[in-house]
Amino acid sequence: MLANLLRAARARLFPPNKSAAFSCIRCGLVVHVSGDRDYVRNTILTVSESHPRPCKPKSRTL
Repeated sequence: MLANLLRAARARLFPPNKSAAFSCIRCGLVVHVSGDRDYVRNTILTVSESHPRPCKPKSRTL
């Protein structure tokens, strides 16, 4: 009974992610993902891991 109450409280306080975003300050890459919680988590992890670490900064115009 206590476990069910804690599970219900956790579900209300921490709703599952329906959307997420990944952005790189250096090169300006921005990815917004929405959908199922597992899809969002897997996609953001894939994008963040596959983004090259020494990414090239985008040129800025004055």
